[in-house]
Amino acid sequence: MGTGAEVFVSYSSQDRDRVIPVVEYLRSLGISVWVDEGNIHAADLWSEQIVQAIAGCQVMVVMLSGNSTDSHNVVKEAMLASEQKKALLPVYLESAEIPARLQYQLAGIQHLELYGQGEEQVLSDLVTGLKKRGVLGGGDEVVATRSMSIKRHEKPKSTAVSAQPSGSLAKPIAWALALCVLILLGLLLSKRPPAHTMDSTEVKQASGVGRIHLKIPIPEEYPMAKPTDMPFGVAWRMLAISPNGKHLAYVCMHENERHLCLRSLSDDTFQLLKGSNGAVLPFFSPDEKWLGFLTEKKVKKIEISSGLLAEVCDAKNPYAGATWSDEGKIYFGDSEGSQFLKVDENGGEPEFVSKVILNAFSPSVVSNGKGVVLSSSRN
Repeated sequence: MGTGAEVFVSYSSQDRDRVIPVVEYLRSLGISVWVDEGNIHAADLWSEQIVQAIAGCQVMVVMLSGNSTDSHNVVKEAMLASEQKKALLPVYLESAEIPARLQYQLAGIQHLELYGQGEEQVLSDLVTGLKKRGVLGGGDEVVATRSMSIKRHEKPKSTAVSAQPSGSLAKPIAWALALCVLILLGLLLSKRPPAHTMDSTEVKQASGVGRIHLKIPIPEEYPMAKPTDMPFGVAWRMLAISPNGKHLAYVCMHENERHLCLRSLSDDTFQLLKGSNGAVLPFFSPDEKWLGFLTEKKVKKIEISSGLLAEVCDAKNPYAGATWSDEGKIYFGDSEGSQFLKVDENGGEPEFVSKVILNAFSPSVVSNGKGVVLSSSRN
C-alpha cells in the first residue's frame, strides 16, 4: 500500500491474526490504513518504508500486547511518531505492562481495550477517536456516539477484576498529589521512623519530628491542572516541594489557563503567582528564593519573596523537566527532551550538556548538588 495513508498501525507480527480484522474494518469505512503486511521488519527496507509511512500518516494506532511491548520495532515506530508530533492512539489487545522506553510517549494518552468487553463498541470508539484526531475517511459517516470504552492511559485492569466506576479526574489527581507529598516530605525530612500523622496546622510545632505526614487541601479557586490541561495531553509532573520542605508549588488552572500556585506548608495560605501563565514543571532554586518553571518558549523564574518575574532563556517545547544546581546552573531538556542543555541561573545563552542524549527527561540534581541524573528512553 502507498505511504500516504491517514492511519499507521504499529503492531507485532505475532498479533497479526488479531490486528488485520481491525485494519479491514477501518478500510471498509473508507479510512486509509498503512500496515506492514509483508514482514518488512526483517528486511533492510524498514527505515525507508516505515519512516515514509509514519511521515505521511495523521494518526498512529499502537496495538499493545505482551508481544508488541517487547518489540524493538514497535518502540522505534512510537518514538518516531512522537518526535514528528503525530497523534498516538493506543489499543490494548490484552492486559500488558508498558516498558519504561514507551511510557514517555504514551503517558496521559487515552487508550482503548479490545478485550474483555463488547468489540463492536470498542471499534466504534476507535473510529470516533480517529475522527477526533483529524482522520476523515472516505466511506459512510460513523455516528459520533459518546465513547463508552476510551480510558485514560494507565495499566489496564485484568479481566478478572471488576472495572472501577468512571468519574472525574479530580479524585485520582488528589490521591496522586497526596502520595507525592508523603513520599517527598519523607525523603526530605526523615531521620528516624514516623512519629504520628499531623495536619498542616501542626507543622509549626513539628520541631524534632523526624517525618511529617500531611493532608493538603487544594482550594476550589485554584484547582490542580488535569492531564488534559497540559501540553499534548500528557501527565507532566505538576508539583514541586522546596528543599527544606517549607513550600509546595503546583500547576493550577485559573481563568482557563495554567498558572503556578504556591502553598506555605506551615499554614493554610495559597498564593497565585502572577506572571506564571502557561507554566509547567515547576522547580525550586537550592536557596529556595526562586521558583523556576517552563513554558512553551521560555525558561522563567519568580522570586518568592517579591513576586519578581525574570526570563532565564529562550526554549522550544522544554517539556522534559528542569532542575537547579548548587553551582548556579539550570539544566533542562529542550525540544521535548531531544536536546539536553544548561544555562546560568541569571540568564544567558544555553549550552549543550550532551548532543547524543535522545529523549532525556526528568533531570534532578544529585544529593551533593554537583551532578545531574536523568531518564532517557534511548536504548
